[in-house]
Amino acid sequence: MIESFRREVPTARLWVVDNNSTDRTAERAKDAGAEVLSVSTPGKGIAVRYALESIAADIYVMVDGDGTYDATSIGEALREFQLRDYDFSTGNRKWSDSSHPRTAAQRIGGFVVRVMFLLLYRSVITDPLSGLRILSQRFVRSVRLMSVGFELEVEMTSLALLAGVRRSEFSVAYCERSTDASPSKIRAIHDGIRIIGTTLSIFIRNRFSSVYLVTILIALGSCLFVTTLDPRSISFWAFSVLPAVVVIGSLMTHNYFSKRTRVQVINSRKTISN
Repeated sequence: MIESFRREVPTARLWVVDNNSTDRTAERAKDAGAEVLSVSTPGKGIAVRYALESIAADIYVMVDGDGTYDATSIGEALREFQLRDYDFSTGNRKWSDSSHPRTAAQRIGGFVVRVMFLLLYRSVITDPLSGLRILSQRFVRSVRLMSVGFELEVEMTSLALLAGVRRSEFSVAYCERSTDASPSKIRAIHDGIRIIGTTLSIFIRNRFSSVYLVTILIALGSCLFVTTLDPRSISFWAFSVLPAVVVIGSLMTHNYFSKRTRVQVINSRKTISN
């Protein structure tokens, strides 16, 4: 895999993140001429975050190390990325149904996440779970990633949509997993829940303000109406106690989400250098 990417991008520095592996990943990467970063804490999100914080570059290409992504499309994708001054690009996997069919979990999971992005952001994302991404330096430095595991890709996509960066997609052949690679660590149900939860939580904490304001106004209006009601009636409880609970709950929820990371919109439009 390292050799194929070196052929396509001979001037690039190739890094392999050894995330507490047990299959001689670090040793084989060094033998192939790659530089190695070791991250002892398990989790794809943690490993990628550490790599992005540690490595200085104008353009970052993030790809899974299991040999499933064909490197032949990366050269043209990088040229287009630089020419169009993009900040975020996703490699859309082209599956060979005859030799490497998708599992039911992959089909259903991809469909659910695509629908979520369409409903929440009104954007068509062809392959939101793809493990091949091209990122500009300004994108990497302008957002703060918080992912721990395989929810990393949807977090990146969500932040790119919220920040309104220039983004693109390109096709990449998706191959059968390398025989030298260790078994996949993805757990369909567990990681699927994390992916869906991450997509929703990012949307809520960055688009919650307007909903919060409307809720508060409705609750306060209902509280004012209580002065005309008999305290002993059901209406009193419906229009005073319930709105108060809503107000308190809204304040607590807003306070919780306001402490979370918010997207920093990218303002600089510097041309990416080679």
